[in-house]
Amino acid sequence: MLVACATACEAGTAAPPPPTGFVRVDQIGYRTGEAKQAFLMSPSGDTSFRVVDESGRTVLTGVAGPPTGSWNTEFATIRAMDFSAVKTPGTYRILSGAAAPSPVFRIGSAAAYRDPFRAGADYLGFDAVPHTFGLATTALLHQQTTKADTYAAFGTRQRNWALGANAWGASFVIGAGSVSPRCPEHQVANLTGGQLTGAAVNGPNSADRFAELNRFPTMRPCVTEGFTRFDGHGARFVDDVGAWQSVEPADDFTATALLTFALASR
Repeated sequence: MLVACATACEAGTAAPPPPTGFVRVDQIGYRTGEAKQAFLMSPSGDTSFRVVDESGRTVLTGVAGPPTGSWNTEFATIRAMDFSAVKTPGTYRILSGAAAPSPVFRIGSAAAYRDPFRAGADYLGFDAVPHTFGLATTALLHQQTTKADTYAAFGTRQRNWALGANAWGASFVIGAGSVSPRCPEHQVANLTGGQLTGAAVNGPNSADRFAELNRFPTMRPCVTEGFTRFDGHGARFVDDVGAWQSVEPADDFTATALLTFALASR
């Protein structure tokens, strides 16, 4: 540590301070004409943000909205950032004060009001992710049947939540986005080291359900650290090969997600 400090001092540089907040977005992207929201998790008072394109050019500036609720003691305030005005297809990031830059996302073809992230599913029950995709599917079917967009914005928010606009910043579809489950509770994938691209997992669950994880003598250890600090509202998300409570994939979970994507692509 002394050597590292001396080197930094000689070079006249210092390690950058850790981020004080995080921006959560739909990592798969947004359609051009739909309502677009991201969420700012930050204890600081700076709520300004800007949307930058892949060249770093600012295309929109704004201020996050009023608090939508608290998440945990570290992130007592969640604010929505509306950037619906950005409609040009392309690749973007959102920057906000001392918060970490958002993951890259695309714009193009690619319980809710009580929850700070506008999630309609129950975080404390099993199958939060497929239930969320079910809500998104229902909204899409309603729109296609009635030709009315009454629930279109709600359905879009549910899809966004399942794909990264949530407290953990994780897409709950394996391989979709830069942050998604890496250690699913799936014996074949664990033993072969293969990735179950496209599989949907259970998602967050009640924290008291994680007292005991599945452990088998032949399991290859696998765990992704860093999600604990985002646990809140009595819910946890654990990316561990033994965490069947949150990262066990299932055919019916995945089928529901695929139906959502198929309807949305029409």
